[in-house]
Amino acid sequence: HMTVEDNGKGMPSEMVERVMNPYTTSRTTRRVGMGLPLLHDACRAANGMLTIESAVNEGTRVLATMQLSHIDRQPLGDITGVIVLLFSANPSIDFVYSHIRNGNSYIFDTREVKELLEGIPLNTPEVIKSIREMIASNLDEL
Repeated sequence: HMTVEDNGKGMPSEMVERVMNPYTTSRTTRRVGMGLPLLHDACRAANGMLTIESAVNEGTRVLATMQLSHIDRQPLGDITGVIVLLFSANPSIDFVYSHIRNGNSYIFDTREVKELLEGIPLNTPEVIKSIREMIASNLDEL
């Protein structure tokens, strides 16, 4: 399974019910939001499901489950690149990524990295390169 959660502004229940429609979005820059509908379809194709829980002013939790060995499960892509993009594009946001495989786990927490860097920004090229290598190495060991 994959869980994405935040402690942001959350969504009212009527919005949660509508977000599976690709023509529903809270963005003002475009009128289409394909992420959740595509994830929902990928889950269903691999004998899984997508659930969304949200509370206004508390945040949102999206849980996606899929059968790992299902022939129709799509590859999830470059998770290391996604993590690096998230924290480097949003250095003021704290990210915690947890990856569990076969009972072994790896946790990447930007709060811990920021503490070790003692004021060096997360989005400097040298830091990004080092963190990318660290994450990839740790995930390869799982």
